[in-house]
Amino acid sequence: MITLENYFIKNVLATEAVIDFRWQQARNFFFSLFFDFLFLPFVSYLLVGNILIMK
Repeated sequence: MITLENYFIKNVLATEAVIDFRWQQARNFFFSLFFDFLFLPFVSYLLVGNILIMK
């Protein structure tokens, strides 16, 4: 479904060019954020789990 708001955003050629030009960098940035949010809780669980097991 194409909404009027999305149509106006994609209809501007300069905006579309910027989105296409920066998409690779933006995608890599979002993937790095996603893996950080997966990795950090896992590491903190390992650290806290080891501390609780030692007690």
